[in-house]
Amino acid sequence: MDNNTSITNTTTPKGSHLSEKERAQIEILHKEGYSNRAIARKLNRNHQTINNEIKRGTTCQVRRQKSRKGKVYTYFSTIYSCDAGQARYNRNRLNSGRRGKYLLMKDFIKELDNLLLGRYDGFKYAPYGALKKLKPKFKDLDLPCVTTIYNWINTGITETNPIDLVKKPKLRPRKVKQETQKRCFGKSIDERPVEANLRSEIGHFEIDTIQGKKMATDKVILVLTDRKSRYNIVKVINSKTSQDVNKAILELKAEYGSKLFKTITADNGSEFSELNKVHSEV
Repeated sequence: MDNNTSITNTTTPKGSHLSEKERAQIEILHKEGYSNRAIARKLNRNHQTINNEIKRGTTCQVRRQKSRKGKVYTYFSTIYSCDAGQARYNRNRLNSGRRGKYLLMKDFIKELDNLLLGRYDGFKYAPYGALKKLKPKFKDLDLPCVTTIYNWINTGITETNPIDLVKKPKLRPRKVKQETQKRCFGKSIDERPVEANLRSEIGHFEIDTIQGKKMATDKVILVLTDRKSRYNIVKVINSKTSQDVNKAILELKAEYGSKLFKTITADNGSEFSELNKVHSEV
C-alpha cells in the first residue's frame, strides 16, 4: 500500500454538490491528518464546503474495555465517515424541494371530487368542466390547469380514480429521449454476494481510479476500498487503461494474496472492461 500518494486537484463545476467519490477522498485525507483547508485545496473546493461535510459526516464511536478486575471502561471518539455523510446528504435531499401545490388546496380538491364523482345531482363532470365551474368559488386561489388535475388523479392525490372519469381523452404523448444503453462489462451488482452487501466480512472491495489533469503523460491512482473495514489500498499506475489496471490487480494479488480479494465491484468505466479476466468475481 502506498501511503505517500497525494490526490491531485480535480476540476468541479461551481456550485455542484460533493460526490460519493469526493467524500471517500475526504475520509482518506482526514485520516492522514490533513487540515480542512488542505483538503479543500486538494479537491479544488471551498474550505467551508469541507467544514460542513466533515461536520455532517462526523459520528461518535464507543469502545469498551474490561480490566482484569472486571471493571468496564468506556471510551468515546469521533471520526468522519464518508458513508455517514452520504446517508445524511441523501436524507436532506429527500426533504428538500418545492412543496406540492395541492397541500394548500384541500377544500378545492374536496369540491373537485364531489363534481367528478357526481355527488350533487348524479351528473359527473369532466375535469375541464369541473374546473370551469369551481373558478368563481375559488377565484382567490391560484388554481391548477387541466393537465395538473389529470396528474393529481393519476398519482392518487384526489379521491377520484382514473376509472371514475366519464371519458378520459388521449393526451398527446411526450417525446421521450432514448438514452443509449450503459455498458456493462461484468456481472451485475445484483449478483454480488450477500456478505458484500451486508459488509459482514473482509475481502469485498470497491475499485475506482482518481485522475488529475487529463494529460497523456499523467499517472493515475488506483484505489481499492474494503467495504467492511474501509481499509484502502492505493497504487499508482501508468495510465487509465484496462491493461494497466489488470497489471496492478495481478501485482496486488501477488503482494497480499489472491484469497484476500473475494469480490471486486467496479463501475462501467472502460478501464475496468477487462477486469473479469484477472478476477472472476467482479
